[in-house]
Amino acid sequence: MVTKEFLDDPTLALLRHLVYVHPRHKQQQQQQQQHKSAHINAGERYCKEWTKTQQQQQQEQEQQQQEQQQEQEQQQEHEQQQEHQQEQEQEQQQQQEQQQEQEQQEQQQQQQEQQQQGEFPYRVQFCGPHAQLVCYLHEGYGVHEGETACAERRHLRRQIFSS
Repeated sequence: MVTKEFLDDPTLALLRHLVYVHPRHKQQQQQQQQHKSAHINAGERYCKEWTKTQQQQQQEQEQQQQEQQQEQEQQQEHEQQQEHQQEQEQEQQQQQEQQQEQEQQEQQQQQQEQQQQGEFPYRVQFCGPHAQLVCYLHEGYGVHEGETACAERRHLRRQIFSS
């Protein structure tokens, strides 16, 4: 026979509670479980979306950094090209200035020579090792032409002194 003490025993009451669950309590448990799993699913979805957005943002940042780096490299290359071009232009300008200076010096030298020689545009040259006569030969004269001019002058000189 079952005694009152046996029925009041807390261990037995716990066992009875575990074995027999009231239908309404069972329904509450199922609702709680569904609610809990819905929360878990929502949390997982949120985590997945958050991770996805983080990855997208990171990819966008990396892409922006790459684009900025490419732009900087292109700008540096363009600046280097401009510097190189400026250096070349400066070199060309210096060469032109040097050439102009050289041409001016040559012109001045030619003018000075012409002034020294007077209106006679010939340069001074000795004809032969024993020649006493100084021949003024034109720039275009060759050796033989110069010698003939020199011989003609000697001849004229002899004629002047003999007469």
